Amino acid sequence: MYQNFKSHFKGSELHTMFWNAARAYKAKHFQAHMDSLMVENVKAFEYLMGEDPKSWCRAFFDHNSSCEHLSNNFSESFNNMIAKIRKKPLCTLILMYGQLVMGLFYKRINACIGWDSGDLVPSAKKLLKLMFKKIGEYKVAGAVAGKVYEVTSIHSSIFTIDLDRKTCSCVQWQLRGFPCQHAVCVLQQVRPNWVQYCGRYYLVDNYKITYASGMVPLEGPDDWEESYYCSPLLIRKPGRPRKNRRNAYDETLPEKKPRCCTKCKQPGHNKTTCGGGPIGSNTKRKRIRVEVDG
Repeated sequence: MYQNFKSHFKGSELHTMFWNAARAYKAKHFQAHMDSLMVENVKAFEYLMGEDPKSWCRAFFDHNSSCEHLSNNFSESFNNMIAKIRKKPLCTLILMYGQLVMGLFYKRINACIGWDSGDLVPSAKKLLKLMFKKIGEYKVAGAVAGKVYEVTSIHSSIFTIDLDRKTCSCVQWQLRGFPCQHAVCVLQQVRPNWVQYCGRYYLVDNYKITYASGMVPLEGPDDWEESYYCSPLLIRKPGRPRKNRRNAYDETLPEKKPRCCTKCKQPGHNKTTCGGGPIGSNTKRKRIRVEVDG
């Protein structure tokens, strides 16, 4: 959706407003960003509102899914995994894809063997450790002992945390099923069992169940049953096929490492056209005087 939006509407300000509206956790914040967008460009506002905000704005996501991701990075990572096999013939592609998935399941099954049952997965523990380092930036005040607390940030923003309902006024805890920074500041004081305050998607037991079935290897071509069919006619399209993905107009390209001369180690030329390095860089050899008896 963002790629289509960029193709119709140019300008970094519009793009920033789009992302601010999409990343909003509350409906009122979403509406505020959309109002700013409407003032800037009415057509851009109408284009975005033509799509249901439930499909692209966090403020309208279903809390039961425990997911706040907006990008398609999961799909991009999968496309990167199959980059070497996507152009193979169909039968070869199926075999290689089966081996890829089988290897992925096998790797993750072995990875979770040493994990403790009833605990959080390592990635969740790592995220909690990062949150622990930022506890000093917030001030916690109690309202109802063991239940309701108030957290004030360094920017004087106030958030209300309800431990019984597992909610925070920032909505992040409800949306992703994992304690937000404000909830971590409160829970750190009571030293809880973190499993009780995290969604089931972050538990080791559910991780093991996901990959427990594994995958049965596919049979090789020699074991396939013979079948008779007519292959379709292959008509090649004109032009050279593209191998690389087309970059967007505002996408930054990776910096290319300049080639250097192998003789003087300076960029901009090669050893054939080398006129020598800069002054003082060439090593001077001492002259050896040879006396000849005569």
